[in-house]
Formats: sequence, C-alpha cells, structure tokens
Amino acid sequence: MGKTTTVCGLEFEFNSTLQGWRAPRQFAHLPSAASTEVSIESPSSEEPSAPQIRALEGFLENEQAVCESMLDATLRWCRYEHIQDDKIKRFYWPEEDPPASLDDLVVFHTLLVRTLEHDGVALIGFMLSCEWDEEHGLGVLTHNGITLDIGQELDVYSQAFYGLPNAICTKEELAAKSDVVGAFVSDVSPIMINPFTKQPMKNPFLNE
Repeated sequence: MGKTTTVCGLEFEFNSTLQGWRAPRQFAHLPSAASTEVSIESPSSEEPSAPQIRALEGFLENEQAVCESMLDATLRWCRYEHIQDDKIKRFYWPEEDPPASLDDLVVFHTLLVRTLEHDGVALIGFMLSCEWDEEHGLGVLTHNGITLDIGQELDVYSQAFYGLPNAICTKEELAAKSDVVGAFVSDVSPIMINPFTKQPMKNPFLNE
C-alpha cells in the first residue's frame, strides 16, 4: 500500500499516476456507477490543503442539496445546449426534443476536489459519463455547492472556464459567476474564437 491519509472520515491513498488522493465512496443522491470515488487533486503529493478540506466538509454536510442543485443546473444546461446544437453541431443527443430529465442520460463516477480555491474554499468537480458524448463525458464545476460551469469531463481540471450562459443561470449562479469565475478569467475580451467553428464569437463570460 502507498501513502495514505484520512480526511473527513474517508481513507485516501495517494495515486502518483493520477496525481491525487483517492478514496472509494458511494453517492446516494446521484445516478451513480457501480464504483464511485472522491479524488483530491495533489500534483506534488502534499497532504490535502485547508481549502480542499473545507470544500469536502461543505459538500458532505450539504450533500443532498448540492447534488440536487448540480443536477438541476445540468438539466437546464442540457436543454439549452440541445436547442443551440441546431446551430453548431457538437453533440449527438439521444432524443430529438430537449430532455425532460437526466434519467438514463448521465452516470456519475468521480467527485474531484481541486487545488484551485476561492475565498479559502476549493472548487469541486463532478465527473460523469453521458449518452450524448460517450468519448468525452460530462464535467460540472462547482464552488460552495453552486454550479459554475459545465463542459466535458476533463474540463473540471481546467483553469480556462467562463461560467454558465446567463440565460439559464439562477440568481445564485449569476452571483457566483461574477465572483468566482470572474476571479479566474484572465482574458475578458468581448470576442473569442469559437473552438468548434473557428469563427469569432462573443465571449460567453460577458453574455447578457
């Protein structure tokens, strides 16, 4: 057995290949795979930081509410993207109409506690497989239980995120987008290059 540590009552083992601490755990409030885990990011094999521990404690104390909020934001995002997909084909949705629920569409497998933190609390990413993009999966980035951004599974490791489209945000999500996402966006140019069409587009962080 390799290096181990205990955080929030969970027994973690360090994985040098994945550069993080990993602990198996079941998630009762998410549509989950048979094997699910908590992963704490640690590129230099250091013990989990205080912001990471605070983030995990906050999640565990409010787990059901956080999971329900994340799934609600994900469904709103799916419905929005389903409609937008007529303009830029990037997903292959299993249904012609926007989904009414996430049932049978997503399966959760990993909760990632980032090294990235804001106001003393680390960001948390949810990693899921999904029916519309089996290769890249689905990633949902949160802070203090509020969804910040949604994209591909590995996007939860990124520092290049711009936040949910304003059109689908709740008041809490809009506030978090301004506070948290705004703190990390280094380029707030009103124009950026769309990664799919390679054409100029309005920066989504500045969407009205």
